Amino acid sequence: MQRRLLEKFLANATGQIATIAAASTTADLPTMGSVAHTLKSAARTVGAMLLGDTCQRLESAARSGDFATASALAQTLPAQLALTTARIQEHLAS
Repeated sequence: MQRRLLEKFLANATGQIATIAAASTTADLPTMGSVAHTLKSAARTVGAMLLGDTCQRLESAARSGDFATASALAQTLPAQLALTTARIQEHLAS
C-alpha cells in the first residue's frame, strides 16, 4: 500500500508541476496557486517537506498576485521533485 501511495504521488506530482509550469508561461496565478495547494498537501503527506514548503510559498505568492515570486518558485519545483523522487526510490528499494 505504501508503495502504491508513493508511486501515485510521484506520477501526480509530475503532472502537477507541468501544470504549474504551463500556467506560469501565461501568468495564470489562480491555476498556479490552486495546483500548488494540492501538491503541497500531497507532498507533506508523503514527507516531502521541502517540496511542500515551496508549494506553500508559491501558493501564497500566487494568491497575493506576486507573479515574479510565484514564477521563480515554480522554476525550482522540477529539481525539488527530482530530489524527492530519488529519496522515495531509495526508500522503496530498502
